[in-house]
Amino acid sequence: MSDPIKKHELEHIENTDGLVVHVMTGADEGLPLPPGGISVMSLGLEVDERWVLCWVRLPPAFHPCEKCGEQVPENEHCGNDRPDGTSEYLCPDCYVPRPPPTPEALAEEFRSVMQAWFKDAPHTLLLIDKQNQAFLAEGHGDKYCATGDHCDSNQAMIDAWEILTGAEPELVDDEDEDLPLGCIHPDVTLDLMNKAWGIAKRKGFAKVMSS
Repeated sequence: MSDPIKKHELEHIENTDGLVVHVMTGADEGLPLPPGGISVMSLGLEVDERWVLCWVRLPPAFHPCEKCGEQVPENEHCGNDRPDGTSEYLCPDCYVPRPPPTPEALAEEFRSVMQAWFKDAPHTLLLIDKQNQAFLAEGHGDKYCATGDHCDSNQAMIDAWEILTGAEPELVDDEDEDLPLGCIHPDVTLDLMNKAWGIAKRKGFAKVMSS
């Protein structure tokens, strides 16, 4: 039999999922939970014949909504990202999601990101355009883009999306989890990205963008 687990070793142990481990007694009310803590699972593990192990979730911190002042827990707030890298802190009632970009606007921003990435190597963009024109002439349509041979073009498209929408794109539809409030559905996002990619490829990446 292994050595008994001592009470003081289990009273408060942090967990990577934002939970803490507390030891509770089976004979009385046990150790106090953290302020606002909620018992979410009891493992029923006996320790020293009278202690059982429980998981408790710490209460979220609250901050005021930037528009109405209502106190909103951190795990329920909404908000779009700002150009300076900060984010809005809003309650669900005050949050207004940004509309999805048009394929044309996304294509222009994608081209702009690519031009910024290759500002010191414009010959690479000329090569990309030449390769794309050859693939289009061969009837490959939008199945291939040469940008992926020279950089992480998926990240370039994601950067363009974030610039226009102020939020990271949701690209995977996990049926087991709810999408964030105001989120553009992954199917819509991918469709817009694919259309924008085709537009950008046909316009070319080395061409000067109109003001």
